[in-house]
Amino acid sequence: MSSSQVDSPSLLGVLGQSEEQLPLTGIRVLDLTRVWAGPFATRHLADLGAEVVRLEHPNARGPAGVRSNGGLRGGIYPGGQPAPEPWNRQGAVNKLNRNKLSLCLDVGKPGGLDILRQLIVKSDVLIENFSARVMPNWDLDWESLHALNSRLVYLSMPGFGRTGPRRDFVAVGAMIEPHAGLSSLMAYDESQPYRTQATYSDPLIGVVAAWAVVAALLRRQQTGEGSLVDLAHTEATTRLIGAEIIASQGEAWAPTYGNRDPVFIPQGVFPCRGDDAWIAITVQTEAAWRGLCRVLERDDWSADTSLGTSVGRAHRQDELEEGIAEWTAGQDKLEAMEALQKAGVAAGAVLTNQEMVENHVLAPDFFVPIEENWGETVPYPRFPAPIEGMERHSWHRAPRLGEHNRLVLMKLLGKTDKEINELEQAGTIAHRPGF
Repeated sequence: MSSSQVDSPSLLGVLGQSEEQLPLTGIRVLDLTRVWAGPFATRHLADLGAEVVRLEHPNARGPAGVRSNGGLRGGIYPGGQPAPEPWNRQGAVNKLNRNKLSLCLDVGKPGGLDILRQLIVKSDVLIENFSARVMPNWDLDWESLHALNSRLVYLSMPGFGRTGPRRDFVAVGAMIEPHAGLSSLMAYDESQPYRTQATYSDPLIGVVAAWAVVAALLRRQQTGEGSLVDLAHTEATTRLIGAEIIASQGEAWAPTYGNRDPVFIPQGVFPCRGDDAWIAITVQTEAAWRGLCRVLERDDWSADTSLGTSVGRAHRQDELEEGIAEWTAGQDKLEAMEALQKAGVAAGAVLTNQEMVENHVLAPDFFVPIEENWGETVPYPRFPAPIEGMERHSWHRAPRLGEHNRLVLMKLLGKTDKEINELEQAGTIAHRPGF
């Protein structure tokens, strides 16, 4: 894919990293994103070969030490050890930022905003997920960005979009999911909606953002012009439940609670033999219904013509679920899954993370080993959709905070050692948190 990096050397090449011919080789991405959705998007772009320069505030990764009460900010550290540099050892940070470069820049300090503008001129893509007010406050609205670099692809992903009455609202995945309507469909009754522990909307929007950037780059290749991509986090999440939104406007709308489905009947998650062991089962076709009856040895169900359709089974769901649970309670969840699958019934044992690895659910090459900053080799998930003939073979650890300050400033912007030292003294660039 063609780049706009005129007279800009490849920083990956300067680092000595092998420049494999990947789909986005030669594309430079300026990454101003935070938390999960944004960094997840730029990780996909980096995995596809883009040179991703991550701009981080000195405090973006948290404090220099762990909490005084012993809690570990960031959650997971290699070997459970946050020392010697907790901000550089957070598992979530390192997982999201492999194959990237780090420039630790405080745009509020002297010269910081000028550096950002200069980098925009040298980049193909700019991604940020601030609230909509931030970029205009820096005099970097779309018109200003386009004037700086007419070939720039600018993706903005605020929680509530760039326009509208809620444009300035701050948003995080934990509140976007319920606000977008997903939680209203997740409950055991009408009294209390639930949300997923995975903050589902964040990785979803990260993937959407990545393919939107690729599409905008393809358009630029055809027209020569950059473009603005306005990706409202909440709106994109709401699109997941379009059918339910339309249905809810009708008089006959009745939300389905628990694990049931209005069409696939029976459907649920049932207890199995052992401690906290479960299996998910759904009957999608009449052939699957007959298969379920055979496995459970319920000839009475099979012979009952009133249960031959999902409409008929809908009137007796309590009875059917009770019968299924009675059978699953005496079964090993993996053995039950195998038996049901052989009979054509969609069934999956509920697995813990450890069980997924132990039971070889994941492909042998699902993980790639990456050597971390202190010599540990840590397995990370590979790119989920390897492209035949363009597979990535070299993987690089997430950078330490500000690890590439000098590289970026000298090689891209032509800064001298003296100028860089002055930026360090002013606190404009850094290598560690400020608190």
